[in-house]
Amino acid sequence: MSGSTASASKALSDAVIDPDGITRGGGRRPRGNAHRGGTPLVWGIALVVVAATLGPVLYGLLGGFRTNGQLAENPAGLPDPWVLTNYTGVLTNPAFWQYTWNSTVIAVVTTLIVVVFGTMAAYPLARYSFKGREHLFFVFVMGLLFPATVAVIPLFILISKDLGLANTWWGSRCRRRPSPCRSRS
Repeated sequence: MSGSTASASKALSDAVIDPDGITRGGGRRPRGNAHRGGTPLVWGIALVVVAATLGPVLYGLLGGFRTNGQLAENPAGLPDPWVLTNYTGVLTNPAFWQYTWNSTVIAVVTTLIVVVFGTMAAYPLARYSFKGREHLFFVFVMGLLFPATVAVIPLFILISKDLGLANTWWGSRCRRRPSPCRSRS
């Protein structure tokens, strides 16, 4: 047996498999609450984050079952009576399904473009050394640091007035064009 094979065999023989099937090297057991699910403080913080995240979604969902009068009278109240016509009106409207289809196509096409071109750009940067590699990487990093909100108004003016692409698929594609290493819209 060579030296590296012997040390690998020794490491495997020292490994301990926990009841959960997790291999731990060196015979050490995990300490603390590694398998117990956390402390009450962690659970409390997690519940606050979940409530802050899901609260507005539930409020909006319940608001859909109320009339405008009910919303104006008691914004935080539960629907009384529950009104289903808001959702049935939206789901039976052909325009809603056209908007949903447009959004889905734009999201899928944008994702595919960003993944393909991002992969093609990342591979040589990660695998090869060439002159100007660090400068090119710096350009990509600067693209990530540029806030998209700064460019929204000038980009809108350029697309709608100068190019005449307002309310078109091509205008939507230009607005969502990926900047270096960015997949945000």
